Amino acid sequence: MLPLFFDRPLLGSLAHVPVSGPPDDSWAVVSSCGMRRNGTVNAVLLACCACAVAIRCWQAVDRARIPFQIDYAEGTILAVALNILHGNPIYPAPGPFPIVLAPYGPVTYLLVALLLKTFGVSLIWPRLLILCSTLGSSALVLGITRAFGGRASVGAVFGAAFFCSPIVWIWLPLVRIDFVAVTLALSGLCVFGRRGHRLALAAVLFVAAVMTKQSAIAAPMACCIELLVERRWRDCLRFVAYLGGLGALALLMLGPNAAFHLVLLGYRDVSSAVRYAQALTAVMAGSFILVLAVIYGTTVAGTRLKDVRLIWLYLGVATLTTLTAGKTGAETNHFLEWLAALSCVGAVSFSGPPLALDRGARLVLTGVVVFTLASAIGVQWIPRRDINQQGCQAAYDLIAHAPGQHILSEDVAAPALTGRVVAVTDPFAYALTKHELWEDGGLEARVQNGYFDLIVVGADSLREHHPQPRWTGEVARLVRTRYRVAQTFQCSPALGVAYVRAGDPPTAE
Repeated sequence: MLPLFFDRPLLGSLAHVPVSGPPDDSWAVVSSCGMRRNGTVNAVLLACCACAVAIRCWQAVDRARIPFQIDYAEGTILAVALNILHGNPIYPAPGPFPIVLAPYGPVTYLLVALLLKTFGVSLIWPRLLILCSTLGSSALVLGITRAFGGRASVGAVFGAAFFCSPIVWIWLPLVRIDFVAVTLALSGLCVFGRRGHRLALAAVLFVAAVMTKQSAIAAPMACCIELLVERRWRDCLRFVAYLGGLGALALLMLGPNAAFHLVLLGYRDVSSAVRYAQALTAVMAGSFILVLAVIYGTTVAGTRLKDVRLIWLYLGVATLTTLTAGKTGAETNHFLEWLAALSCVGAVSFSGPPLALDRGARLVLTGVVVFTLASAIGVQWIPRRDINQQGCQAAYDLIAHAPGQHILSEDVAAPALTGRVVAVTDPFAYALTKHELWEDGGLEARVQNGYFDLIVVGADSLREHHPQPRWTGEVARLVRTRYRVAQTFQCSPALGVAYVRAGDPPTAE
């Protein structure tokens, strides 16, 4: 069935048509055998990709069923979504307690809020949303390949390679904004590539991507550059007007406090070349075969690349946006759109006529398939961000049954999932940004006055000179002096020690 589904052979015919001479029945036999053999190879490679994707989906669903926070962003998104369901604005004015900080665009918050309202408060449905978004990104690699005249079969291989990449697996299916933004950006690029005159629809998708993740600007910038290079001045002005008008309208609808949450919460982030180099090294190690495929495909395809200039522009601008990976707290998730762009370039490059009968291309493409399958099967050797579920259950039980109502938790999902009020939706954003309205009602004053009945943080979150502090130095100092350790857990980096007021009676282990 697979060879019938795809439009053209994956690797090209293994037989060469004779230049001259009369028809020969023996040639028909050789050609037929070559085509059958080539079709078998294609079917095997595509079947391997399908198996790899199925395995990765099974692993992602198994991971999605973990009922506790795995990554800190899961709790912050969950808390803001619950705040929306309580009738509050996405971006409230800074100052009132509890402190609601929403540093991401509204799209993911709204989608998660809809899922929570429909299916109840849990992490599994938002995680399945992220899984579907990632599958959508992989399918769009195929769609973009077809939009630029490439082979669907090659696009399927590179789409599967993206989905099964070790770097993608680190963040799959955690509740974060990245995959939703990548899917929207690729959707806009696919629309632009297939229907270059549908600028308004592409602009809507690009603005939605930026309203999901502020740094998702690579695709619209690449399209603007492409219009300028093609000297489509009027279309370029229309496209920029669409982007600017839709963006301004979205900000207007989000209210006067959106700028504080979307811009000011991250303005104190400090960029580090060392941090960026570390993230880049990890990404290159986890996607070396894709980089090799792009280099080889580009070298062999040669002059044909002028026909797919937009995809290369997209990869170039996406490379520049990865510089955000040097910010405080940034990790390899800042390279996810770059990986998607790299996969698109690889698929389009390998669809060129010069690669149809190239033996080296067949070997490289086979290597991509082997890499895809090995990444899915060998997941136990890939660093995972999983947690000690037994220890987390004890910590969540403690928070759920704590006698006091005032709880401060670094694991934001813990109070949210147990029906408690979330004191601060994003401790990391709070530590980076100070606001004058927080001086009297902020965490520092409340910790100083013993407001919180229970404080639960990571095992080393309060130590001095933490490389990525989750709390302000003053909060950490006051917790150490005004509170005492009541219980410890083996859960996660955000949930390891429970503190109670120094004068409170001991807490049962």
